[in-house]
This record gives sequence, structure tokens and C-alpha cells, in this order.
Amino acid sequence: MVCYWKRWVIRSLLYALFITCTLGAQTTERIVLAINEPGDFGDTGALYTMRPDGTGLEKFFDFSGHPTDQSGSLWQVSLSPDGSEVYFVSDNSFAYFPTQRNLFRAAVDGTWWQQLTPLAQPVNMESNCPCGTITGTVIQSSGTPWSNSSVFVQGVPMAKSGGDGRFTMNNVPAGVHVVMAYSPALDRYASTTVVVTANQTVDTGQLQPAYEPGSRLSYGSPVLAGDRLYSRLGVDGLRWSGVESPEKAVEVYKSPICSASLFFDAFDVARQSRRLAIMDYAEGCATNRGLYLADQDGQGMAVFLDMKVDNPQGSGNYYWNGGGDVRWSPDEKSIAMVASYKPDLITAYTYLLVYNSETGENTGAIYFDSAYTLYNVQLFGWDPSGSWLLFFYWLNSPEQGILAKINVKADGSLDAASVQTLIQNRNVSGAAWGNIKSATTGVRDETISGSMPASIALYDNYPNPFSLSGRVLSRQPGTVIPFTLAKPATVTLQVFDIRGRLVKTLVQGDLPAGAHTISWDGRNDVGLKVSSGTFFYRLHSGREVVEKKMILID
Repeated sequence: MVCYWKRWVIRSLLYALFITCTLGAQTTERIVLAINEPGDFGDTGALYTMRPDGTGLEKFFDFSGHPTDQSGSLWQVSLSPDGSEVYFVSDNSFAYFPTQRNLFRAAVDGTWWQQLTPLAQPVNMESNCPCGTITGTVIQSSGTPWSNSSVFVQGVPMAKSGGDGRFTMNNVPAGVHVVMAYSPALDRYASTTVVVTANQTVDTGQLQPAYEPGSRLSYGSPVLAGDRLYSRLGVDGLRWSGVESPEKAVEVYKSPICSASLFFDAFDVARQSRRLAIMDYAEGCATNRGLYLADQDGQGMAVFLDMKVDNPQGSGNYYWNGGGDVRWSPDEKSIAMVASYKPDLITAYTYLLVYNSETGENTGAIYFDSAYTLYNVQLFGWDPSGSWLLFFYWLNSPEQGILAKINVKADGSLDAASVQTLIQNRNVSGAAWGNIKSATTGVRDETISGSMPASIALYDNYPNPFSLSGRVLSRQPGTVIPFTLAKPATVTLQVFDIRGRLVKTLVQGDLPAGAHTISWDGRNDVGLKVSSGTFFYRLHSGREVVEKKMILID
């Protein structure tokens, strides 16, 4: 009995070790970056991955598959905590103007992508009809028709209002859409949300474009923390929303407006504690004092670094000239930032700084030549270990810029001699350094097996994302899950919610070898429709388990 117990323990430990090694192999330390290239009609951006030493640059995403616009610059890259998704900002495409910049996300293996704003719900860019029609009337403040106003709906060619103010948009994919009527000459617009039904016409009623600052619908700086997607709205607002419902946002910070400033500089969210670090400095203002810390809801805000006082290092007559990017370290013990000091009324130096997040002590600093400003030095963040900082700087133009890394010592100091150039003469407009899912495994594809080759294979469901009504994605309701068996086997295929709770058992029993497809209509084991969200589907046979992710939108 004792020998059997020992054998069982040893076998269990070896199996656990194998699982750990197998799962560990699913992630690889990489830098994900956005590079913009000049073109005839503006810059065109793409997403790449590369090794931390700057080698192995590989493109995994661009807008070449977009149905209406295959261009667009990319900015402000961040990774999801599990390394499976990248979030970014882009001005793609003309169909979404007057929204200047929108939030997007994509799988790091390039298998799918979504635009998150300004739509009422995310929409699959590759959706096809059944479609419906949208009509409406654009009017002026006096109530008279507004002719020649541009009207936009995501994924649909632009329409113009006629002399009577009426417009018609045909072949609009069924689902929830934001309709925007815009008058460029006066920088005025109106928007409304409609639900389009296949082969039906929906009328928006009267749309009256009114004056608003042009940045009202400019989104930026997406950061995913838990189930919250933090982002900027305009130049002065910080908010969070659910990834699946970006239109339902909660404001957590709004910059105090004074004569010198209408915006805050930057923010970051600590991934574990969810504390906010907000850089808001404005010379000449009583408020906007520098770097603030607050909880995840923007409460308990306190000044961490008061830039209205003299240089805290106490070196001569230096005083603050402004703040730039700010980034929490992975262990949240340090905060890195870009800031500017002035030794006199003319000269300014841009610094890369590290502070102890608990004591406020300045632990590290390097500065750039006085030719550099806050506008051409960008801090992209830390490596997963908290030992390196990733930054980008340029003088004459971003196209001649340099992406580099610098070592942060254990005491928080910066080793100037350790600076390494990773990429040069490229316009790197955003980057994030993390452990990403292997490009060969998909968004989430974790296989646990013995030493024998895998006898089961699970593939991406389609469509993904999907809906229950078929309206949002203009496809048939539900989704299809394909898989193959190398030999006859007893298998179980189940769906779990994001908390790991069993939702639906789709297959449980013996199946022959070959290809199989199973449909899921979005109902649980008791026949009720589930709510929108992220789900995992898991194929299990013997000691082999394969799991993937799917998204339901309705």
C-alpha cells in the first residue's frame, strides 16, 4: 500500500510538471509594436511582434481585410493581462468619421479583430447581409432641412442628405448601429443609435448637428484591467467600460479646466491593485499639479508628485516644465514617467524618471539633449520582470526614430550604459512588452497530453464573435465548433463561462474518427439563452484537453 501510494504521488508530480511545462510553452516573451509607414493618402499602420533583443520582427495585423478602408495609422498599444489580445487606437476608417480615433482590439496571432468604438456594440468587420435600410432627415437649428450633410454608419458607404434633408443608406448589416450626421464646414454633428432589421427600413427621425469640440468622439489609450477597459474620451476625460459594452462608460476623472490647459497628459492602471496613476500638469494653473494616484474608480485622489514645487532632487534652480507618459511597474513598487525640467526660462531637458510608488523617492533618472521635448520622447512601459523600460525617441521626424530599452536596477536606478537600440529609422507609434500567447496556438489553445502525438484537434468556432439573433453579425444565429479525431474516441465537448462554470455540454460519448462540427445556439443545459460575454469551449478525450475562446454579442 505504501509503495502504491509513493508511485501514485511520483506519477502525479511528473504529470503536474508536464502540464506546467506544456502550458508554459504557450506563452512567449515578446514586444508587440505598432509601426506607421508613410503613404500617398496618409500613414498606414501595422502591428508586429519581435523578440526582446530587437530581432525576429514579424507582422501579424493590418487593415488589408477591411471592407471599406485598408489604411489607417495605429497608436497606443497595450496587451491584455493574459497576453492573448492587443488593444490599440486607429483613425481607420473614413466610414467612422467624424470620430477621429477609435479603440480596436485584435488577437496576437492575427486571427480576428474588432472595432470597439463608437458603435453601440462591437461588430464583426467581415459580416455580410441580410441587411436593412436606414433613412432620416438632417435639419438645422432653425428646423429647415440641411442639405449635403455627410451621414455615416460603420461599414457602409457614406451618404449625403438631399435638398429636403433626407438621406437613405441601403445594405446596412442587421444589428445595432450608430448613425452620425456631420457638417464638416461648421464642425457640427449629431448621432443616434438604431437597430436595423433584415429587409426592413428604420428611420432615425430628425438629426440636428450641433457644435461640439472636434475631439468629443476621439478615443485613446486603451488599458484592460480585469473586466474594465480604461480609455480616454476627448482630451480631458478618463473612463472605463466593459469590453463588450463600450458605449456604457463610467467617468473616473475629468481634468480641471484652467486658462492654460484643457487636457491631462497620460494615465496608467496597475494591473493588480487597479490603482490609477494620472499625469495632469499645467504650467500657470493652481490645479493640474502633476502626478496623482487614485483607486480604480477615481476616488481618494491624492497628489503623488507635486510639480508646482521645486525639483524634488534639489539640484540647483531646476523646476518642472511638464509631464508626459506614466507607467506602473509589474510589481507596482515603482512608477516610471517622462517629464521635463527647466534650469532657466529658455532651456528645457526631458527626463526619463523612476519613483518608488510607496515613498515617493526618486530612484532613477536620465535626461535627453535639450533638443528633445515631451513631444518626441515616449515611454511605452516595462518588461514582464520589471527590469527594463521600453521607450521611443526622435529628433527630426518619427520616421527617423529609435526604439530602445534601458535597464532598471534592483534599487530603482537607471543604468545609462545599458541602453540598447532595438529598432531605428521606423515610426514606432506604440509598443507593449509582455508574455504573449504563442502564434501557433491561437487566442487560447492549451493542450494537455501525454508523450504521444495529439489525437484530437479543436479549431476556431465560426463566426466569432457571434450572436443569438444573427443580427449583430449578419450571420445565422449561433456558432459552429469544428474539431477532428485521429481515431475513434470517447469525447466530451463543453462550454464554460469566464468564471469557469459549466454552461452547456454539447457532446458526451463515442465518436468515429474524422472531422466533426457541432452547433451551439447560445442556450445552457436547461434551455435558457445565456447573456453576452466571453466563453470557453473545451474538448476532452482521455488525457488530452484542448480549449479555445469565443465571444457572444447580442
